[in-house]
Amino acid sequence: MTCRVKVCGLRRPGDAEAAVVAGAHYLGMVFAPSPRRVTEEEAREVCRIATASQPVAVFVDESPQEILRLKDRIGFTTAQLHGSESPSDCELLREGGLRVWKALRPRSRTDLVRLWKHWESETEVVLVDAWSPAARGGTGTTFPHGWLSDLRMTPPNGGQGHPSRPAGEPTDPGRKASLALAGGLTPDNVAAAIKTGNPAIVDVSSGVEVAPGVKDPSLIMAFVQAVGAIGPAGAPGTVGAVEK
Repeated sequence: MTCRVKVCGLRRPGDAEAAVVAGAHYLGMVFAPSPRRVTEEEAREVCRIATASQPVAVFVDESPQEILRLKDRIGFTTAQLHGSESPSDCELLREGGLRVWKALRPRSRTDLVRLWKHWESETEVVLVDAWSPAARGGTGTTFPHGWLSDLRMTPPNGGQGHPSRPAGEPTDPGRKASLALAGGLTPDNVAAAIKTGNPAIVDVSSGVEVAPGVKDPSLIMAFVQAVGAIGPAGAPGTVGAVEK
């Protein structure tokens, strides 16, 4: 399975178009307080452009009811949760028709293992981001990819895709989450991060910007090409959820 790309923090139509042209699989929009925070109008435009990509809406401690209200008004298909949301919140969102990603910001490898074991069966994707006291994401802080290097992974659903879901996302209630990796990724370091951490998805924001919320099309293209040059992500049986 080839590693997939999410470009996050999109606000401007031209940036969203550049991500689609480059081949990004997911377009991320931040609804939490941030220099990259979108308005509803901006988010609707990103979703309109995302004809060949999945629109992902990023929230921090927003109620499931408000997320579902925004989903109906805007049209995103995935909610990425960066706060203290619960498994029951995730289930309410799935019942409302959304895919759910849960972001973790571990402060140690022990913390990462504990959090992964808690969330691997509760959500479609677990996104591991770098810890920073400055913000919940988009800080450019690099995650210690070595924490992932000796974690054994198993592919969800035997590594087989599903027609109604993007490749790499599990579908059954007993799901084992796919791994997404964020935190300080750039065109220059993403290949090494994939080789070390073996994620199903890589998530970039500040690493393809010239200013907060202002993307550089050439950096987006370079990032996607760097990921594509890796080819299939890792060896068989090494992408997905941590082995018990």
